Amino acid sequence: MISKTKVGFVYTFRHYRNGALLETIEQKNLMPGEGINHMLGLLVGGAQFPTWYIGLYGNAYTPQASDKMLTFPGLAGELSAYAGDRKAFVPIAVSGGTLTNIGNEAEFTFDANVTVHGGFMGSHQTKGGTAGVLLSAVQLPSSRNFLAGDTISVGAGLEISPL
Repeated sequence: MISKTKVGFVYTFRHYRNGALLETIEQKNLMPGEGINHMLGLLVGGAQFPTWYIGLYGNAYTPQASDKMLTFPGLAGELSAYAGDRKAFVPIAVSGGTLTNIGNEAEFTFDANVTVHGGFMGSHQTKGGTAGVLLSAVQLPSSRNFLAGDTISVGAGLEISPL
């Protein structure tokens, strides 16, 4: 008998203004079918991506199990008011069944006022790009407003333990 298990990342968002921490939010994600299928495919020799990237979105959008990278940036309203492309997810060494970038969080410093509704992890670096795989998407419990010059750091982690 096959039993289904829920799996996903937990995201930690930290909001900074002038170097001072204003707020920390921890939120569980949704792994869409595209991400789950990719992850399972790796177990049987599927193609691996060398780097994953974190992005942010601004629409009042609730991630769906059917989401795909092909349409997610447009539906969710990927934010672009920061320098560079999506930020690399740089994990520390896998240990004890845990994969996380805590200590190497992705940082975004905004160059305009923005409203953030959530974040996501995909296999393609280009901001607004629709290529690749959507591994994970997370909606904040409520929208957060950021001023130009504010920074958000995004940590994400996944832990798998034996039953």
